[in-house]
Amino acid sequence: MKQKYPKLLFVHVCKEMPSDMSHFDSDFDAIVEGTYAQLHGGRDVDSYSIYKIRGGRIVNTISWYEEYQLTSLEEQDKKLAKAMIKTYRLEV
Repeated sequence: MKQKYPKLLFVHVCKEMPSDMSHFDSDFDAIVEGTYAQLHGGRDVDSYSIYKIRGGRIVNTISWYEEYQLTSLEEQDKKLAKAMIKTYRLEV
Protein backbone atom coordinates (compact mmCIF):
# COMPACT_ATOMS: atom_id res chain seq x y z
CA MET A 1 0.00 0.00 0.00
CA LYS A 2 1.17 3.48 -0.81
CA GLN A 3 0.13 6.72 0.82
CA LYS A 4 -1.64 9.34 -1.26
CA TYR A 5 -0.07 12.44 0.32
CA PRO A 6 3.72 12.53 0.88
CA LYS A 7 5.53 14.35 3.65
CA LEU A 8 5.89 18.12 3.18
CA LEU A 9 2.85 18.38 0.90
CA PHE A 10 0.57 21.37 1.45
CA VAL A 11 -3.04 20.21 1.88
CA HIS A 12 -6.42 21.60 2.85
CA VAL A 13 -8.52 19.92 5.53
CA CYS A 14 -12.20 19.56 4.67
CA LYS A 15 -14.89 21.69 6.24
CA GLU A 16 -17.29 18.95 7.38
CA MET A 17 -16.07 16.40 9.94
CA PRO A 18 -17.89 13.15 10.72
CA SER A 19 -19.72 13.14 14.06
CA ASP A 20 -17.00 11.09 15.78
CA MET A 21 -14.48 13.79 14.79
CA SER A 22 -16.63 16.85 15.50
CA HIS A 23 -14.04 18.04 18.05
CA PHE A 24 -11.31 18.14 15.37
CA ASP A 25 -10.31 21.42 13.71
CA SER A 26 -11.56 21.74 10.14
CA ASP A 27 -11.36 23.96 7.04
CA PHE A 28 -7.71 25.02 7.21
CA ASP A 29 -4.46 24.56 5.30
CA ALA A 30 -1.72 22.28 6.59
CA ILE A 31 1.52 20.48 5.78
CA VAL A 32 1.69 16.68 5.90
CA GLU A 33 3.95 15.44 8.69
CA GLY A 34 3.43 11.79 7.76
CA THR A 35 1.15 8.79 7.94
CA TYR A 36 0.71 6.65 11.03
CA ALA A 37 2.86 3.99 9.35
CA GLN A 38 5.67 6.46 8.64
CA LEU A 39 5.69 7.88 12.14
CA HIS A 40 4.93 4.79 14.24
CA GLY A 41 5.24 1.73 12.01
CA GLY A 42 2.59 -0.68 10.90
CA ARG A 43 0.47 -0.54 7.77
CA ASP A 44 -1.85 2.43 8.28
CA VAL A 45 -1.16 4.76 5.36
CA ASP A 46 -4.62 6.37 5.41
CA SER A 47 -4.29 8.28 8.72
CA TYR A 48 -2.22 11.47 8.65
CA SER A 49 -0.53 13.72 11.17
CA ILE A 50 -0.40 17.29 9.91
CA TYR A 51 1.00 20.69 10.81
CA LYS A 52 -1.84 23.23 11.04
CA ILE A 53 -1.15 26.57 9.35
CA ARG A 54 -2.70 29.87 10.43
CA GLY A 55 -1.54 33.27 9.22
CA GLY A 56 1.32 31.78 7.23
CA ARG A 57 2.79 30.00 10.29
CA ILE A 58 2.51 26.54 11.76
CA VAL A 59 0.54 26.75 14.99
CA ASN A 60 0.01 23.10 15.96
CA THR A 61 0.33 19.47 14.97
CA ILE A 62 -2.83 17.39 14.82
CA SER A 63 -3.30 13.65 14.28
CA TRP A 64 -5.11 11.56 12.81
CA TYR A 65 -6.97 12.93 9.80
CA GLU A 66 -8.16 10.44 7.22
CA GLU A 67 -6.99 10.56 3.61
CA TYR A 68 -10.45 11.53 2.30
CA GLN A 69 -10.45 14.62 4.55
CA LEU A 70 -7.40 16.12 2.83
CA THR A 71 -6.99 17.77 -0.57
CA SER A 72 -3.68 18.67 -2.16
CA LEU A 73 -3.22 22.42 -2.66
CA GLU A 74 -2.27 23.74 -6.08
CA GLU A 75 0.74 25.69 -4.78
CA GLN A 76 3.52 23.43 -3.48
CA ASP A 77 6.95 24.39 -2.12
CA LYS A 78 8.97 21.77 -0.20
CA LYS A 79 11.66 24.28 0.78
CA LEU A 80 9.03 26.55 2.31
CA ALA A 81 7.42 23.59 4.10
CA LYS A 82 10.79 22.57 5.59
CA ALA A 83 11.53 26.14 6.69
CA MET A 84 8.10 26.50 8.33
CA ILE A 85 8.55 23.20 10.19
CA LYS A 86 12.05 24.18 11.34
CA THR A 87 10.74 27.51 12.68
CA TYR A 88 7.83 25.76 14.43
CA ARG A 89 10.10 23.22 16.11
CA LEU A 90 12.41 25.96 17.38
CA GLU A 91 9.43 27.78 18.93
CA VAL A 92 7.87 24.86 20.81
